[in-house]
Amino acid sequence: MKFKNIIISVFTFPLCTYSLAGNHSDKELIKVVQHQIANMVFVEGGEFEMGDFGLDKYGKRRQTYDSREEHKEYLLHKVKLDSFYISKFEVNNWEMKLFIKHNQSYWKPTFTIDNSEKPDNLPANEVFWQDANKFCSWLSDLSGLPFDLPTEAQWEYAARNRGEKVLYANATNVYQENGDFKSTEYDSTIHHNTKYDPNPLGLYNMTGNVSEWVKDFYSKDYYQNSPYLNPKGPNTGKYHISRGGYEPMSLRYGTTLYKTPLIDRKYRKPRVYNGKEYLLPPAPGFRCAINISAPDELNNINSN
Repeated sequence: MKFKNIIISVFTFPLCTYSLAGNHSDKELIKVVQHQIANMVFVEGGEFEMGDFGLDKYGKRRQTYDSREEHKEYLLHKVKLDSFYISKFEVNNWEMKLFIKHNQSYWKPTFTIDNSEKPDNLPANEVFWQDANKFCSWLSDLSGLPFDLPTEAQWEYAARNRGEKVLYANATNVYQENGDFKSTEYDSTIHHNTKYDPNPLGLYNMTGNVSEWVKDFYSKDYYQNSPYLNPKGPNTGKYHISRGGYEPMSLRYGTTLYKTPLIDRKYRKPRVYNGKEYLLPPAPGFRCAINISAPDELNNINSN
């Protein structure tokens, strides 16, 4: 696969849809692209069972979500993915600030909450899906690389360490058998990206911190009709999906799951509601992916 020539070290970018405003602006844009490329993790593709794989407890197989309707929505189904890259970190506030700064001339952001006072080194949150999608497209415009939001299948596959049957994306991928499903001492505060250990692929905060937008539209029945190869979600829809994050919830045996399991999917209103800016808490952040299937392609580009 051939991409536009990228020479990050000498400030060379492909033709963009806007004009760069001087050398200072060039350096800011280069910083964002360099940061994103340097922190991409290659995820080798393969087949896995997506959805509710259940828990082995006391010798019995029990679904994590066991109501009839939830079982349909989380129906276990086989998926095969091509290889791809995904960022080890959620997009930070400093990146979103630069994104808004350099895009106001041709597109009015819908990034709704004033982020000017938010700490630069914390993951961005309270981001509408359109802004997250536009950010990844902006990186693609700057670099010539196929940046995008990860699909729901890519996100789950990477979070579960290439499809392992685990509920948490941390260093150990374990839960305690005594009914307390906290895998480590997380809390609901937004932390910097390296506060907790990554999963075995080196991806941070796929469990905990902010929930994350994925590319797909939401459909309750999609898992029942999902294609086997590289599913991308429904063609249209009213809502988009977010994954991960922190939301207390109950399991069938009456315990509380203090951290959202990796298989959980949420749908959220993407822009406005009744004429007002509206986000369901906890408001989503996001990370980007690059749809390159060759393991050394990005390394070769980054080393030029």
